[in-house]
Amino acid sequence: MLSYRHAFHAGNFADVIKHFLLVNCISYLQKKDAAVRFIDTHSGAGMYRLDDEMPSKLNESQNGILKLQNCMNTNFDTTLSKQAKLCLQNYLDLVFSFNDSNKNKAKKNNINLVEKYPGSPFLITKLLRQQDDAFFYELHPKDYDYLSKNLQKYFNKKHHNKNYHLFNTNGFQGWKANIISPSKRALVIIDPSYETTSDYENVLSYLSQSLQRLKSATYCIWYPLLNKRESFQLSERLIHLLQNQKENKISWINTKYFIKNQQKYNNNNNNEANKFVGLLGTGMFIVNPPYFFPEVVKETFAFFDTIFLQENIKDSFEVIAEIF
Repeated sequence: MLSYRHAFHAGNFADVIKHFLLVNCISYLQKKDAAVRFIDTHSGAGMYRLDDEMPSKLNESQNGILKLQNCMNTNFDTTLSKQAKLCLQNYLDLVFSFNDSNKNKAKKNNINLVEKYPGSPFLITKLLRQQDDAFFYELHPKDYDYLSKNLQKYFNKKHHNKNYHLFNTNGFQGWKANIISPSKRALVIIDPSYETTSDYENVLSYLSQSLQRLKSATYCIWYPLLNKRESFQLSERLIHLLQNQKENKISWINTKYFIKNQQKYNNNNNNEANKFVGLLGTGMFIVNPPYFFPEVVKETFAFFDTIFLQENIKDSFEVIAEIF
């Protein structure tokens, strides 16, 4: 399937939450000097201007990074703990760093301005140290071309020591030769479009095979919370997969954040009116997460409630962790 284009959704609330978690997983891994290998299975175009045709068509960034930006410009929630503030600032500083052209205007008005939103390959590449490397996979020919040109534009290798590699293929294929780094330390972000049921099966197969080759890696698995059985069962199937690992147990955290009330929708209801309700929320399942994530994520998600919620939801998020 080549119909999905992430540009339509760039900078939405799901991007904010996914990238907030991703950036802080990277920050945690880089506290040690040993090299880290990064693998992005579905990279997209890498950089998105929010006023371009596709992002502005749905304007999803209005209830995402732009809403968070406005909040941070007017009222940084001082009730956040020091650790949660640091994690939020890690993410925001990285996004703002790609909007340096707005610095003078922003400085004059004492605000931050976001006009360009970086996707995961740009967040990763910006954070690459000299000893790290990255492998980006993108099947869509246009997005692959955009990704290649965007990376060359922002990270010209003559001026930046950025060790990254691009592949015009689906990240579910051709990855085995690259997952094991010399240091045996890696982070893999897995976020297909989930337009087809096969994507759910591919995620499970990919993780199962990857764990056989590198069990110590951090795996960040994004998934949409949709009104469909495969979506709500994915995290349960991932937990079952981890429980069946023959050797040492593996730590994990599963996060779900809803902006719509999922109780309104019955997954078994055949009513056509309820069949297409759009994105209910966003999920991220992380294998081998930072040890401090459970409390920090709960606290930050509660803060996000003040920004992103579209309906009155009693339980807007769920954070379950098993840390061994």
